[in-house]
Amino acid sequence: MTKQLIALITLLPALLLSLVAQAGPREDTGWEKIANGALLVDVRTEQEYAGGHLDGALLIPYQQIVEQFAARDIPKDQPVVLYCRSGNRAGIAERALRESGYTQLFNAGGFTAMAESKPANLTISDKTACTPKTGESDC
Repeated sequence: MTKQLIALITLLPALLLSLVAQAGPREDTGWEKIANGALLVDVRTEQEYAGGHLDGALLIPYQQIVEQFAARDIPKDQPVVLYCRSGNRAGIAERALRESGYTQLFNAGGFTAMAESKPANLTISDKTACTPKTGESDC
């Protein structure tokens, strides 16, 4: 019993740390792409978006992603970073867009990990969510 208790006490901190959202290469790559001008798209619900979202993110729920990209004339070679709560819905959106011919897509995972890993020196403007159409120069 004592050995089991010692093992539990030893492992407990590691288990607790694994439950905390931590930034990793996925989030870092997402922020790098955003800093280089990628379109940032939140594929969660309107309610989730209203509860908090990344600055400059364009809300397009994952079920509407292909139709909304087409309606907004987003070029098929536009770099895009997708995120949701955990990365699952962003993955669904990524697959749907790839099947529709979009090529520069990146699933950055979940909102919390992205928000907590945002580089302090990165400034995101509303232009991040701007989708240029032919002839528009202010995006």
